[in-house]
Amino acid sequence: MASELHSSIWILIAWVVGGIITLFGALSNAEVAGLLADTGGEFVYLKKIYNRFFSFMYGWSLLQSFRLLRFSSLAYGICTLKQHNHKLPVIFSFLQHLLLEVFSYPFQDFGVKMTAILLILVLTGLNILRIKKPEQGVSKALTVLVFIGLLTIVFFGLRSVTV
Repeated sequence: MASELHSSIWILIAWVVGGIITLFGALSNAEVAGLLADTGGEFVYLKKIYNRFFSFMYGWSLLQSFRLLRFSSLAYGICTLKQHNHKLPVIFSFLQHLLLEVFSYPFQDFGVKMTAILLILVLTGLNILRIKKPEQGVSKALTVLVFIGLLTIVFFGLRSVTV
């Protein structure tokens, strides 16, 4: 975002606008949750407000696109950041300039894409194992890693502030 906007003011404005839109969405969801006091979230709200078909379509689209896109974009982002620190292997380098459709180069940065796919498969396997065994060790370890990462960001952010 910073490379596209070229100004710290525009970056802050974009974050504030995104925060306001998120706040409106959260307040709207809270209003519906207050009116329809039932567990199940948006699925149940759509089922009560409209009918079963729309709740089914929402659940199906949530499973098929929203969550898959979110997880795949996170995995790709993590692997892209990993590529900047440690070079990932180049796979199918002779196909990198193969153009499919109009703007699609599916084999460009294929090492990053394969690493993202492997990351998704490993985390899916760990999730399946965790479902079979009710231990929450992997979940706790990932939570600790996220917490350490956030503390590291806060520490270096405060350290870089000049007074």
